[in-house]
Amino acid sequence: MSFLQRYLDPSEILGEFLFGAIMVLTFTLGASVAGGYEKGLLLAALGCNVAWGVIDGVLLVMSNRYARRRDQRERTQPTSMPFTRADSGTLFAVFLLVVSSAIPAALPFFVIADPHQALRASNALMIVLLFVAGWRYGRHIDTRPWLAGLVLAVIGVALVAIAIALGG
Repeated sequence: MSFLQRYLDPSEILGEFLFGAIMVLTFTLGASVAGGYEKGLLLAALGCNVAWGVIDGVLLVMSNRYARRRDQRERTQPTSMPFTRADSGTLFAVFLLVVSSAIPAALPFFVIADPHQALRASNALMIVLLFVAGWRYGRHIDTRPWLAGLVLAVIGVALVAIAIALGG
């Protein structure tokens, strides 16, 4: 069992990766639509994912603690609910997934000299990663992987388009 699987179920792993990938694509596709590239784009995208990794990790830990407390109330008299090692692991797993999903978007900027070409390559790479995530999820839920990959890539790009249209 991997570190991520120890603290997150498969749908949480997929969701956290998607959150991060969609946020990065919002930056990179937004820059493509605007017709430009700013030097701070990668730092802004990475900063957004770092912030969201912390925020989403804290929110998931709070949700898990609430569920444990509710289960405890149903069984017995509630006692104190200390912050556990599992809570720390969950927070770190979410942070790791969301932040690491931004790294592939940055790679083309280190190997392609022309920033516009690097931006296009970054966008393409992230869309391919959405497809791969969908493919893997499709295999996990026993459906046609290519169809799940295609649907996830299309939904991801559609969500990014909505975010860009709304100024996100």
